Amino acid sequence: AEEAGMSPDHLGKMFKQYTGVKISDYINQRRVEDAAGQLLETQMKIIDIAFNVGFGSLRSFNQVFRDMMGDSPSNYRKKNKN
Repeated sequence: AEEAGMSPDHLGKMFKQYTGVKISDYINQRRVEDAAGQLLETQMKIIDIAFNVGFGSLRSFNQVFRDMMGDSPSNYRKKNKN
């Protein structure tokens, strides 16, 4: 927002106006997509992946991941890994 010369609230309103998605939802979607890839491609601990993709707590990561992917990160890894 600062780089664009506007307040965070204004940036959020403009982002939603142009994309139809709240900026926080977009950011979380990108984080979860990145985390899903790491879950399948690495043996990293889930907490390390959560912090690596930008979540501030494991609890919030688990909640957002479950809401978007329909499963917990650990179950996602188990079901989708070769």
